[in-house]
Amino acid sequence: MINNKIIKHKFLASLGLISAPILSLTVLSSTGCNNKNSTTDNNYLIPEKSFYEKSNYYDSLEGLNGNKLYSELVKIQHKHLSGIKSYKYLKTIYKDAFKDLYYEKDGSLLDIYSENPIGKDPYNYSFNDSGSSAKSEGLGFNREHLVPQSWFKKEKLARQDAHHVWPTDILVNNKRDNYPFGKVADAIFTSKNGTKIDSYLAEPIDEFKGDIARAHLYFAITHASRYEMHNQGNDVFKFLDNKPLVNKYFDTYTKWAKKDQINLFDVVRNNEIAKHQNGLRSPFSDYPELIDLIINPGNKVFVNKGVLRSNIAV
Repeated sequence: MINNKIIKHKFLASLGLISAPILSLTVLSSTGCNNKNSTTDNNYLIPEKSFYEKSNYYDSLEGLNGNKLYSELVKIQHKHLSGIKSYKYLKTIYKDAFKDLYYEKDGSLLDIYSENPIGKDPYNYSFNDSGSSAKSEGLGFNREHLVPQSWFKKEKLARQDAHHVWPTDILVNNKRDNYPFGKVADAIFTSKNGTKIDSYLAEPIDEFKGDIARAHLYFAITHASRYEMHNQGNDVFKFLDNKPLVNKYFDTYTKWAKKDQINLFDVVRNNEIAKHQNGLRSPFSDYPELIDLIINPGNKVFVNKGVLRSNIAV
């Protein structure tokens, strides 16, 4: 569990008195998911127990920034799409990529709608607890498309990609419907861990805002770059003046990604999904600084350090 220093920090952050996460090179004394002790070139932090391992996955990005960097990222992602498995196979991936190794550390399924990062979870799931319908929370999980299927007409590869199709509580997934993620002002439904939903948007708890933001950044370069987007997806993935990752939705997502920076859940999830999907990676979980290098790079360029691994046992 996360210790009192982390709880105090999150409480102060929730009041707007400090920013989160802690942006320093000090190694925190927490044993939870948000340990961060190392910085990337753009002052983004990577978790303790993570390291860069030599890889040629990002070789072609070396020295690039801005639109050229974005375009080359798209090419890299498209080259690796053949590794995506079947819709049924997602449940096999979940057993490795969504195992709770960070909070309760009990090997249960990590569900973003029921995980309580600073206390007892309202309910837990084993990997056998999948279902299709539920009248209340805690009665089963199913496969949620963080980017709803109706936005991309159920195109096969996007529909089956574990980088954005996650195991979540059936009822909360149903309540979320096909709404975009964003800031909810007046919730009409709140899940037991604090996820808020109104008639237009869904807002996860702070602990998972960065994770969801990075899944959308991933989808932008990997799938939205290939398909015509529909319904709300046309608004979410339509960038202003052809500037990559710039519109009102991605303004929120990039803020979320910077505030809730990558942790071991990001790193392990990325590597375990890549293991099952023939190497297909989520670049923003390897290089969180890609956001700034694309949107507002100044004179900074991409430097290839390999891929981000962790040394915790899965």
